[in-house]
Amino acid sequence: MLLHEEHCKGFTEDQSWTVDAWLRDQGMDEYVSCNDRYLRLTSRWGRHGRSLTREQFAVVFLALYRLDEFPRFIGHHGLFDGIALLESRKAAVLEDETERLYFAIDWIETVAGEPY
Repeated sequence: MLLHEEHCKGFTEDQSWTVDAWLRDQGMDEYVSCNDRYLRLTSRWGRHGRSLTREQFAVVFLALYRLDEFPRFIGHHGLFDGIALLESRKAAVLEDETERLYFAIDWIETVAGEPY
């Protein structure tokens, strides 16, 4: 359904867009990719009828939604110990929120995820 609103200037543009082309143009690829990974993870839990314990939920919530606090958790619980991770990636995870989110999803998939 396409709703034509008078205030929308897009209707006066010469270029028409597909949804995929518009998302790429707006730089949304990274967001969509991250969202897709998150949905795959949560749907795996649902397919297997798996529920998270209160403690597991708290950790997953911290890792995915409290990215400013996640580095302390990483250090306190030694998440990098025993993981084959380049020092440059460790540094990036601790310094950059986007890298931290990618690591969080990787970590949750490895530790808490069910096989596909």
